[in-house]
Amino acid sequence: MNIYAICTPSHQQLRDEWFLPTMLDDFEINILNVTIEGNGTYREPDFMLAVRRKASMLKLAIEHNWGRSFLVCDMDIQFFSPVKDRLLALQGDLDVLAQDDGPSGLCAGFYVMRANNRTKDLVRVLIQDLAANPLASEQPTFNAASRVSGASTGRLPEGFFTPGTRSAKRWQPGMEIEIPDPIWMHHANWTVGVQNKVEQLRVVRRLVQSRIAGEPPQSRW
Repeated sequence: MNIYAICTPSHQQLRDEWFLPTMLDDFEINILNVTIEGNGTYREPDFMLAVRRKASMLKLAIEHNWGRSFLVCDMDIQFFSPVKDRLLALQGDLDVLAQDDGPSGLCAGFYVMRANNRTKDLVRVLIQDLAANPLASEQPTFNAASRVSGASTGRLPEGFFTPGTRSAKRWQPGMEIEIPDPIWMHHANWTVGVQNKVEQLRVVRRLVQSRIAGEPPQSRW
């Protein structure tokens, strides 16, 4: 199974210290490393440009995986178990199975997609709408394109964790995080800035390690 991601210089720490070292599946890794300068902060110009490069990458992924499923990830992700077989079993006949991002709908930062005519149309609409509106961000545009294309979609269970499924509040260091049981992976979103993402990754990993060790549960570090 192929996995696709885009990485800018601002996110290399996430790639090298969290995403790749924690991966436990034998994915064929396809990371598009692009030299877009900036801090990678949500909705800043470099972030918006990376979103559009990612959409173009999806078009190629559809062509290279026709009839098969592939995984699309952001860099701010860590794994706690193998996920490939679980993802394929959960996907069934769905065209897109995405992380549940709570009120934001399907999460455009972690999803498995089957390459077919419906998802080809989804990506076409996504690219078209992002090009037409320079201020459009990925998440709402991805969800809107999913509806227009007629692609069948579903949301992953909470074990594919992001804080947005339990609280629609923007996370800051020092705030509580309640993790699900079991937890298979964690996407450090609902926070802004790479350093906040790193801190959230650290907090969640400590919580998981404490659970494994049988220590009393904590939600704040």
